[in-house]
Amino acid sequence: MKILHVYPKADEMVAQHVTQLMEGMQFSAEVQAVSNLADFKNVCKPFRPDIVHCHGCWQYAIVNAGNFAHKQGARIVLSPHGQLEPWVL
Repeated sequence: MKILHVYPKADEMVAQHVTQLMEGMQFSAEVQAVSNLADFKNVCKPFRPDIVHCHGCWQYAIVNAGNFAHKQGARIVLSPHGQLEPWVL
């Protein structure tokens, strides 16, 4: 299984979370991570992930990456990391 994580570069807490996820998954899946849309598109086509894990939901680049991955046939996992809490909305 191949998993590609995409997360906002500016969010340090999410970046640390993705690093921990990748360390935990490295023995059971091929994993890569990118923090911007240009890198995502460059990695997504040749890597051909089974799952794209989008971290966050308010950044245009994350939404665009999810749409791009879906068109490539990948399954999408969305982790909003608290960005859909009532106090945020």
